[in-house]
Amino acid sequence: MVASDLASPFKFKGALINAFGAENKVGSLTFEQVQRMSLHIRHSKRIEAPCWDGAMPLVPGVDLADDVEFKLNKKTPAEVYDGDIKAAKTCLRNLLGLHKYAPF
Repeated sequence: MVASDLASPFKFKGALINAFGAENKVGSLTFEQVQRMSLHIRHSKRIEAPCWDGAMPLVPGVDLADDVEFKLNKKTPAEVYDGDIKAAKTCLRNLLGLHKYAPF
């Protein structure tokens, strides 16, 4: 859930009902109560657009960083596939030579 929904008791309870349906046994627990009970919290970085983290590219399929969750828009064409590295280098060199302010 997005943080703004967690802050709303009605939206949090609605999410619990959606997740558990008739099996919802958590009753009137609030997000704060659930947060206090949580153990073994896993911290991860959510990436919503391809970017760099220092010298490391954060793009789906590269898998260089640990604990990264990608939530890219479906219209963002960012995926890494196996292929010909020489052809990729040539293509990247051509893209970089288009115009120094051209986004790609």
